[in-house]
Amino acid sequence: MEYPVLVILGVLAIGALFVVLPVALTALSEHRDPRIVACPSTGASAMISVDAGRAVRGAIFGRSRLFVEKCSLWPDREGCDRACLAHLGNPGREFTD
Repeated sequence: MEYPVLVILGVLAIGALFVVLPVALTALSEHRDPRIVACPSTGASAMISVDAGRAVRGAIFGRSRLFVEKCSLWPDREGCDRACLAHLGNPGREFTD
Protein backbone atom coordinates (compact mmCIF):
# COMPACT_ATOMS: atom_id res chain seq x y z
CA MET A 1 0.00 0.00 0.00
CA GLU A 2 1.75 3.00 -1.29
CA TYR A 3 -1.06 5.52 -0.73
CA PRO A 4 -2.92 4.75 2.51
CA VAL A 5 -4.55 8.17 2.48
CA LEU A 6 -6.22 7.40 -0.84
CA VAL A 7 -7.49 4.07 0.51
CA ILE A 8 -8.98 5.80 3.55
CA LEU A 9 -10.61 8.46 1.40
CA GLY A 10 -11.99 5.78 -0.91
CA VAL A 11 -13.55 3.89 2.01
CA LEU A 12 -15.09 7.11 3.32
CA ALA A 13 -16.47 7.95 -0.12
CA ILE A 14 -18.02 4.49 -0.46
CA GLY A 15 -19.52 4.81 3.02
CA ALA A 16 -21.01 8.18 2.15
CA LEU A 17 -22.41 6.84 -1.10
CA PHE A 18 -24.01 3.68 0.30
CA VAL A 19 -24.98 4.78 3.81
CA VAL A 20 -25.37 8.54 4.14
CA LEU A 21 -26.91 9.26 0.75
CA PRO A 22 -29.82 6.76 1.06
CA VAL A 23 -30.62 8.00 4.58
CA ALA A 24 -30.60 11.61 3.40
CA LEU A 25 -32.74 10.91 0.36
CA THR A 26 -35.28 8.94 2.41
CA ALA A 27 -35.61 11.73 4.97
CA LEU A 28 -35.93 14.32 2.22
CA SER A 29 -38.66 12.40 0.42
CA GLU A 30 -40.61 11.94 3.66
CA HIS A 31 -40.52 15.59 4.73
CA ARG A 32 -40.34 17.80 1.65
CA ASP A 33 -44.08 18.03 0.94
CA PRO A 34 -46.57 19.92 3.13
CA ARG A 35 -48.97 17.79 5.16
CA ILE A 36 -52.45 18.27 6.49
CA VAL A 37 -52.73 17.48 10.19
CA ALA A 38 -55.29 18.10 12.90
CA CYS A 39 -54.23 20.87 15.25
CA PRO A 40 -54.33 19.37 18.76
CA SER A 41 -55.14 22.77 20.30
CA THR A 42 -58.02 23.85 18.07
CA GLY A 43 -59.08 20.62 16.38
CA ALA A 44 -58.98 22.39 13.03
CA SER A 45 -57.15 21.07 10.00
CA ALA A 46 -53.84 22.76 9.34
CA MET A 47 -51.31 22.46 6.55
CA ILE A 48 -47.79 22.35 7.93
CA SER A 49 -44.40 22.30 6.26
CA VAL A 50 -41.56 20.55 8.03
CA ASP A 51 -38.06 21.98 7.69
CA ALA A 52 -36.71 19.28 5.35
CA GLY A 53 -33.10 20.44 5.61
CA ARG A 54 -33.07 20.01 9.37
CA ALA A 55 -34.86 16.68 9.04
CA VAL A 56 -32.16 15.43 6.64
CA ARG A 57 -29.31 16.61 8.86
CA GLY A 58 -31.00 15.01 11.86
CA ALA A 59 -31.47 11.72 10.04
CA ILE A 60 -27.82 11.65 8.96
CA PHE A 61 -26.63 12.13 12.52
CA GLY A 62 -29.26 9.86 14.10
CA ARG A 63 -31.38 12.59 15.67
CA SER A 64 -34.81 12.50 14.10
CA ARG A 65 -36.18 15.83 15.30
CA LEU A 66 -38.69 17.68 13.21
CA PHE A 67 -39.30 21.42 13.11
CA VAL A 68 -42.36 23.23 11.81
CA GLU A 69 -41.32 25.68 9.12
CA LYS A 70 -44.78 26.94 8.11
CA CYS A 71 -48.31 26.43 9.33
CA SER A 72 -51.57 27.57 7.78
CA LEU A 73 -52.84 28.63 11.22
CA TRP A 74 -49.99 31.09 11.73
CA PRO A 75 -49.61 33.98 12.57
CA ASP A 76 -52.67 33.76 14.83
CA ARG A 77 -51.40 30.61 16.60
CA GLU A 78 -47.66 30.99 16.06
CA GLY A 79 -46.89 30.64 19.77
CA CYS A 80 -48.40 27.15 19.98
CA ASP A 81 -46.52 24.18 21.40
CA ARG A 82 -46.43 22.44 17.98
CA ALA A 83 -47.92 19.25 19.36
CA CYS A 84 -48.93 18.37 15.80
CA LEU A 85 -45.37 17.08 15.34
CA ALA A 86 -46.20 14.17 17.66
CA HIS A 87 -48.46 12.85 14.88
CA LEU A 88 -45.46 12.83 12.53
CA GLY A 89 -43.30 10.69 14.79
CA ASN A 90 -41.51 13.41 16.74
CA PRO A 91 -42.14 12.96 20.46
CA GLY A 92 -39.61 15.68 21.31
CA ARG A 93 -41.76 18.46 19.75
CA GLU A 94 -38.87 20.77 18.99
CA PHE A 95 -39.65 24.42 18.36
CA THR A 96 -38.71 26.51 15.37
CA ASP A 97 -36.39 29.45 15.73
